[in-house]
Amino acid sequence: MADRNARSAPVAAVRIRPWLKNEQDLPERLAVPPRNPRTTVRGPTRATAPRAAAPTADARRRGARAAQRVAVAYGGETYPAHYIFGPQHSQQAVYKELLTKLIGEAIASNASGTVIACGPPMSGKSHTLLGYGSEFGLVPHATLDIFRAAEATKKLKVWCSYFELHHEVVDLLAPLPPTPSADVELVELRGAGAQVCGLQEPLVQSIEEVQALVDYGNQRRAANEKLLGVHGNAHTVFVFHLAIDEDPHGDGREPLSGSPASPVERRVRSKITFVDCASSNGFKDTSLQGLSESLKDQASGGVRAKGLGKAFFRRSLLTQLLEDALCGREQLVLLATASPGGGEQMGDYLEMVRHLTQVAEQEKRAPMEGTPSRMDCLGHLQVEIEALSMEGPPSESKEARLAALQRVLAERSLREAPEAFQVQQLVALRQAQEASLAAWGFACEEDLAAAPCYLLRLHGDPMLTGCLAYVITGSRILGSSGDIFLQGLGIAPQHCHIAEHSGGLWLTNLCSEPHRVFLNGKSMEATSPAEPLKHGDRIQLGCALEMLVVMNENLKNLDLEALEAGDLWSRPLDALVQQANELLKELELLQVSNQHSHFEVPEVDGGASPVRFVRWEHSERESGEVLASFEVPLEEFQSEVKRLQELYRSPRKSDAPKESPDTASHRTDTASHRVDSTREGLQAGRPELAELAQVESALWHKEKAVAASIRRAHSLSQCIGETVSALQETVADLRRGAAGAFTPVEAFEKLQDENQDLKQRSD
Repeated sequence: MADRNARSAPVAAVRIRPWLKNEQDLPERLAVPPRNPRTTVRGPTRATAPRAAAPTADARRRGARAAQRVAVAYGGETYPAHYIFGPQHSQQAVYKELLTKLIGEAIASNASGTVIACGPPMSGKSHTLLGYGSEFGLVPHATLDIFRAAEATKKLKVWCSYFELHHEVVDLLAPLPPTPSADVELVELRGAGAQVCGLQEPLVQSIEEVQALVDYGNQRRAANEKLLGVHGNAHTVFVFHLAIDEDPHGDGREPLSGSPASPVERRVRSKITFVDCASSNGFKDTSLQGLSESLKDQASGGVRAKGLGKAFFRRSLLTQLLEDALCGREQLVLLATASPGGGEQMGDYLEMVRHLTQVAEQEKRAPMEGTPSRMDCLGHLQVEIEALSMEGPPSESKEARLAALQRVLAERSLREAPEAFQVQQLVALRQAQEASLAAWGFACEEDLAAAPCYLLRLHGDPMLTGCLAYVITGSRILGSSGDIFLQGLGIAPQHCHIAEHSGGLWLTNLCSEPHRVFLNGKSMEATSPAEPLKHGDRIQLGCALEMLVVMNENLKNLDLEALEAGDLWSRPLDALVQQANELLKELELLQVSNQHSHFEVPEVDGGASPVRFVRWEHSERESGEVLASFEVPLEEFQSEVKRLQELYRSPRKSDAPKESPDTASHRTDTASHRVDSTREGLQAGRPELAELAQVESALWHKEKAVAASIRRAHSLSQCIGETVSALQETVADLRRGAAGAFTPVEAFEKLQDENQDLKQRSD
């Protein structure tokens, strides 16, 4: 068996996807500088330099890896990498070069690994990890190798989990609400990275079971989307946990009854983590900022991480989860994906690749001092639990820590349950998943095959387009309280009516407000007659959903990969203004209740000149008195709408997966009732009712203010942590320059520059 403490050096790679159909006229900004006549610039690949000389004895003794470095040019700079894959490289070629060794080491020993795919939107991250159609991604290729090994050894056990991670953790394998699910939390562990507790983590025994779980996870991601034409802002994480029985005697004998050799001691464990980094917010996201800062710190020797310990990684949940990989306890593979034209903030992603190549060049890359290299050891948990139980008087913080550690221990021990019991758990989980999809009105594959026509949901993320569909039988009402449940911005309780007649579908708008139903880009009025639907028609509902009409007889003519989900920016200006007011209406539930804001399109005489601005007004809710009013240029209006969209999709709006639709509606109605009660109490001459409602509303707003204060305090603590780490780095520089090469004055000037930089970033 391979050395359990052996870790391969990190690998940094760049993958450049082919041009898309709508990008043919864009300039090519990403290229590989030629190092010799055989290096290609168009369609970059790993450099084909002359064969290197045989390694020296000293290099062999250190176990140095003679990896060739190549570089990619972008924005006038050159960024080194270990591999550069071009459009001509297949998914299998990428997997063979990057992950074959990592997967082999994870199977043979407890050498764990982490694969991070990052890059601008639409650069091919999800396609690289999961694949599409016959082009299997890195995860399917790894699954194939893992189950080949399981078939060969007969001892390998595999578990998997799938979740989203941003400001909170969402289990993508848990059934949709209102089915109850466990609370999910991230627990810090001493000497190892954090563990996510409360996830569904079933035992899987075939490739088909893994595929079914991944498909359901993507369906849940698509079902939770509430805004049309936008990409997800949460990172998706897929994890394999592997365990292989280890014979303690070396002769195949089972341990005797009462023997100290427990099942835990007889298992060698490892995990393989795949991370698809969200890029909708770019490096405004603290997760990507923290990931970049961690790689930069490791490239400079890990001064900040060693000085601050766990505090250094508390910048985001993502960095807490990836602590083992960022500290060198796991092999790290970073793959930056890009289009030939580069993309937004491409230089920042390539800078992360540069940092990781510098980490790989370091002669000695050992785990941080005082941290064990074996991760999945239950003994460390048991020791800490016993120590906490024995130390000092009870306290709230100690009890909370003890409960969290006991939960981690219990969940890890579940993997030691009898195999038959774990197989039963997976069957029950799949049944609950399918039942929850059916409760939301989504059709299964058998229903789709038998139906003459159905509605296919489109999504802003091409990976999620087509994974959900509705089969309409008879007459159905769609809406937030209709026969088929819909959620999202601008969805009415009874939004539209779709009826089946003579093998076809007919659409009727039930909304009295304009721009709530669009058919093929044309707004349907409430008084419009029912419209027949034909194959290929596109329906947009509110500002949340878009669906494609599919006739099974014409299914062969449907190319899902070529479909592009629509967005809100192609709508008329008055429809965009309506969307902005919908966003303001949703967000005002958390603002001062006696005031409100709204946008309106100004009237233009005769319509001779185009509208170049939108009017914004802030007024008293009761009297209607305008407090402020000014004109907003269209460019600034669009930027404001995007900002409102981000606020709408922030974590406080993602509580829905933990609530049933009725509960979520009741919560919104309760918030609105606080405002209405104040107004009705004043109008009815009952000041006591108005006073009570005002007190209740004040308490509610106070809770929101406290939550905002906590977020600001967390942000401030991150800034303080960076300042402390800068101080520690300066002290380290002073010690290195004690011989006179580095003066205290220079150190002070350096510290001032760093603090100024931190202040500018925090502002």
